Amino acid sequence: MGVEKRVGVEEGGGKGGWGWRRRVEKGVGVGGGGAEGGWGWRRGWRRGLGLEEGGAEGVGVGGGGWRRGLGLEEGGGEGDVDCGSPKEIEDGTMVLVDGRTTHGAKAVYECTTNYTIVGEDTAVCSDNGTWSPEAPQCLYSWCPEMTAPAHGQLVLSGRRSGDTATFSCDPGYNLHGVKTISCELGGTWSGEAPSCRFIDCGVPEDLRDGEMTLVNGTTFLNSVATYECGDDFWLEGEAERVCLEDGHWSGVAPMCLLIGCNEPEVPTGGYVTGYSFDVHSEVEYHCETGHYLTGDTIRVCLRNGEWSGSAPSCTYVDCGRVPPMTRGEVFYLNESTFLGSHLTYTCNQNYKLIGDGHRVCERDSRWSGEAPKCEEIRCSEPEHPALTRHTITGNDRRMSSTVARRRDPKPADPYTYRVGSVVTYRCERGYVVQGGGMRTCSLTGNWTNDPPSCKYVDCGQPENIEHGTWRLLSNETFYTAQVAYECPENWKLDGRLRRFCQENGTWAGETPKCIEVLCSPLAKDLTEALSVEEGDRKVGSTATYSCEVGRTLVGEATRECRQHGIWSGTQPRCEWVSCTMPEDIENGRIVRLNETLLYATVVEYHCLPKYRLDGPFMRTCTTKGSWSGDVPRCVLDTEDYGVLGDNTVDGTTNSARGTSPGSLEEASNTGLYVGLAFGLIGVIIVSWPFSSCF
Repeated sequence: MGVEKRVGVEEGGGKGGWGWRRRVEKGVGVGGGGAEGGWGWRRGWRRGLGLEEGGAEGVGVGGGGWRRGLGLEEGGGEGDVDCGSPKEIEDGTMVLVDGRTTHGAKAVYECTTNYTIVGEDTAVCSDNGTWSPEAPQCLYSWCPEMTAPAHGQLVLSGRRSGDTATFSCDPGYNLHGVKTISCELGGTWSGEAPSCRFIDCGVPEDLRDGEMTLVNGTTFLNSVATYECGDDFWLEGEAERVCLEDGHWSGVAPMCLLIGCNEPEVPTGGYVTGYSFDVHSEVEYHCETGHYLTGDTIRVCLRNGEWSGSAPSCTYVDCGRVPPMTRGEVFYLNESTFLGSHLTYTCNQNYKLIGDGHRVCERDSRWSGEAPKCEEIRCSEPEHPALTRHTITGNDRRMSSTVARRRDPKPADPYTYRVGSVVTYRCERGYVVQGGGMRTCSLTGNWTNDPPSCKYVDCGQPENIEHGTWRLLSNETFYTAQVAYECPENWKLDGRLRRFCQENGTWAGETPKCIEVLCSPLAKDLTEALSVEEGDRKVGSTATYSCEVGRTLVGEATRECRQHGIWSGTQPRCEWVSCTMPEDIENGRIVRLNETLLYATVVEYHCLPKYRLDGPFMRTCTTKGSWSGDVPRCVLDTEDYGVLGDNTVDGTTNSARGTSPGSLEEASNTGLYVGLAFGLIGVIIVSWPFSSCF
């Protein structure tokens, strides 16, 4: 008899631990309640039994407990049961839960680090006086029990170092995690056990310009999604996709593309307009010049991607040249004779066209209509109104003729005149031609204008003139009558004083005008110091003169424009403004900065030592010819200031001269005065003895 170890889960074996499958040899038997003279197991043991080969013969396990070899019989008393100390294990510890070993006591086993417990970690003192199950083992490099994931399977090659656990999932589930893990030294697995998740590919992306449909309304494994495009679109890609085991839809999402047709064929001698080839688009066929089109002119792109109908054809047509024209010419527009070409006929000068002068090349290769002809243009005898005489010139058969009066308006033998002949009409004296006095034989064969008539000459009322009057000397407006013109005061006549009625019924010369009398522009002074405001220079207006600043006007400031455009008086002039010599001041002096006393001249006032100036330091000659401001005065100064020695500015002692501050009598008697005015610099040195006055 022998015992074989297997790793895995067998019926009755330990879940996640050791299990046993008995191999029966000769002499070994198993009873329903246990073994008679051999090994026996009771179904339902969950963890390792800790049994090895060579168990004691005659040991058996029955439905009521151990029957042989252990000395126990079914139904022993529980009150006297004491299982004794549980078996210790190597590389692990045992702990009594409540510190007793009697019936119902529990012992808990735990392995040290890097060791794995093989068997049950808890033993209970049974009623037969033994710990059940037997003590487990702590084995190095044994990994913990591994279970199959929910909705999956596990194939375990063992639990020792190097063994593997391989996982798989049920149909419709996808493995999330590592498919295979291995048992490593120290009794740990190389990774976490994976899980099986339900496969769901999710809703596929929408289809633009189309529709996506889930056939069964699901997105699980093997679900089907179908795609369909809207009108005017076709599907690019697969029309059906399936949810795969990897949780993705098969293939790639299709697209809906706008239906389009290929570029339409173009016939020889033709061309196509229309640059969109999408569905419902239209293209139009045309033929090149000289061709005509046979077939459909318009074609439409259909939903099947094809153009409607078929391409038309273009046929070339040439009508050739027509025979030359007598007394005329033929002109071919664009110098072409093919289909649609045009030609025109023209006649030589003084000839007219009889027939249609325009022809077109048609599809039958012929020119439209019939060829026209050229005939000479002639005018009939012109009319002869009463009181007229006329002269005809420029004819080919009679170079000129003059008819004074004709009783019969239409002669018995009518005479014709060529184009360009001219008839000139005149009236008897005292009459004027009413209408065109000259007529010409035109290219239409008619005389230009209507025949004139003769009307007694009347020049009519003369036109009025602005600001003036006229009067008829004989109170008539007929031939030789006269009109006189007059202008009012301060206006003068520009033009003829009189005009007469001429033979042609118009007043001789131009109509005069009344022009207002103006004074001439006034001359300006050459120095430009004098200016004048003239106004409008009409009679009665005045001109005003003025001078520039610093000058005064000599003469009349205004002049009047008088009758006949003459200015009153004479032109004034401008002279410089001059001031009188300024008054002297006591205990001081006046310094002039220039030699004149004209406008803008500046004078300065200076006081003697020990005096100070009360009033303005400078005065200016103004436009009024007087000095600005009041005359200053020099008053005695109560404070003692040193005299500037040798032009020093602080009054300190001058050792070379032997003076000291405040010594007026011995100090230098020379001072420096500088005056500034209007950009001019004048320097005057004034000397005085301090012991005496000026």
